[in-house]
Amino acid sequence: MADCIEPVTPIAQTTVKPNVLIVDDDSIVHLLYGRYLAQAGYEVLTAKNGQEAMAVVSRETVHLIVMDIMMPGGDGLSVLRELRNSEVGRNIPVIIVTANVENYRTAMRDSMNSGAERFLPKPTRASRLLIEVNQLVPLPPQPTRPSRQNPALDSSGNGYSEPSPKMRWDANANAIGVRPESDSTESE
Repeated sequence: MADCIEPVTPIAQTTVKPNVLIVDDDSIVHLLYGRYLAQAGYEVLTAKNGQEAMAVVSRETVHLIVMDIMMPGGDGLSVLRELRNSEVGRNIPVIIVTANVENYRTAMRDSMNSGAERFLPKPTRASRLLIEVNQLVPLPPQPTRPSRQNPALDSSGNGYSEPSPKMRWDANANAIGVRPESDSTESE
């Protein structure tokens, strides 16, 4: 029986997870969004203010930034403008997520004019943020293990193939105790 068991070959991780930088002075936001994005398959970096964000962008490869507007050490819009004027941050997509929505349209217009790709009001569900992140920086396809095709599955692997009429009759006949003709002639 031990001869039938094949050893499991580990799959090499050849894809790089995209880095998402969360810039917010609220550690709860880091925790909530960070866990959700990490569970989805992103690497998460955090910064508490604009200065930290610029430092992270200068030393790490950042694929997307989720940033608040109201923060100490530089508001999000001035940091966004600084990013857009820098060689390193010029092409990094930015999602502004802010509670500063006294005048929602003005905040959104200012964010988009400063170079943001998306604008979301706080509180925003983590699932909604994930949709926006996925649209801007999709996750790489996950490697799959080769599987043995079950002969009972159809060619698409989505369901069972339809049995032939003879197989269907044999299965029904056996279920109700009727023996196929070939067996009945052999027993006589």
